[in-house]
Amino acid sequence: MADLYGDWMAELDVNSFSYLNLIGQSRNWTPTVKPRLVTTSGNVNPLDGLVRVDATAGAVTMTLETAVGADGRIHHFKKIDASGNAMTLASSEGIDGAATKATTTQYVSFTLMSNGVGWDVL
Repeated sequence: MADLYGDWMAELDVNSFSYLNLIGQSRNWTPTVKPRLVTTSGNVNPLDGLVRVDATAGAVTMTLETAVGADGRIHHFKKIDASGNAMTLASSEGIDGAATKATTTQYVSFTLMSNGVGWDVL
């Protein structure tokens, strides 16, 4: 086999994601994180996928991480309570050009993606 394929076969990592995708055995390489339930204001963790916000006890503000160096990172936020208290997302770098994005409506959700300099609502 070394004559036909050369020395590169000896260096092939048959456990790599690229190899497994190539042979049709793709694997999920993204870390799986459980949805996070928040009831008080705080910071968004870089690994947060879905943040479920319960603002029953009072308004909740979630402050986003820096968008710089996080190009393509996505966070989902959903207000799950029926109270009139606001779920507010905040970023010093901007969310579609504004400092905050907010809702008081139950089941409204926002998906944000870093563009490298700020956050875009998808």
